[in-house]
Amino acid sequence: MNLKNLIKKPIYIFSSDIDWASETCIDITHKLFLKYDIKPTYFITHPSKNLEDYKKKKEAFLGSHPNFLKDSSHGKNYKQVIDYFDKFKNKLEPCFRSHRFYDVTDIKNLMVKKGYTYDSNILIPMKKLMPFRDYTGLLRIPCSWEDGTFLANMDLNFNKFKSFLDFPGICVINVHPLHMSINSPNMKFNRNLKNKLSRREMLKICQDHLNKYSFKDYGIRNFVEDLMKYIRKKKYTIIDLPSLYKLYVDFEKNNKIS
Repeated sequence: MNLKNLIKKPIYIFSSDIDWASETCIDITHKLFLKYDIKPTYFITHPSKNLEDYKKKKEAFLGSHPNFLKDSSHGKNYKQVIDYFDKFKNKLEPCFRSHRFYDVTDIKNLMVKKGYTYDSNILIPMKKLMPFRDYTGLLRIPCSWEDGTFLANMDLNFNKFKSFLDFPGICVINVHPLHMSINSPNMKFNRNLKNKLSRREMLKICQDHLNKYSFKDYGIRNFVEDLMKYIRKKKYTIIDLPSLYKLYVDFEKNNKIS
């Protein structure tokens, strides 16, 4: 594949921020990806047997999802948070996305020192943008669509969304296992559940919980599935995040971009 020719048409990359989701929620999300033959990159927050299995089966890639916010379970400062992911090092791609897209100069410098070479830590909703290098040398791959941001700002009318999907260019789509599992119709629905459960309880959400708490009408999981169906029906290109990174590196070499 040649990046120059590829971006003349719509191209899609799928990812998921795990956000301390339970194994049940992770499995529901992964089955949706498998149904449409999509190989996602999961940005992990904690150990997960399911995610390790998907990686071993070559059904997914894993990246880091560090939480740099106050009271983070990953650490008390930037360095501690980044060091938390050393335990997964041999399982992870050298890419990351911070929780809530948190991004400051110190973090990027520390990430590069740790060996990270690219990220998807910029959210620019409803825009399809080329990757770019910043001053640290990181390749920045912007995220174009994220389920939570979409729920907070737009309605679930899929017909209004088709023109964006048909527009040429690179589109990184990101979903969260909790949203997918409870089929959130809006952000308030999701927040109400989070307010009822502690982080420890969130990690243990099982099918019985989902039967009780899931939204039964058209929600974000239905919307994302319609999105996947539409992309497959139109035969648009779907690639994985590491492959896009490699394509861009080859593009730089072939065009002598330094």
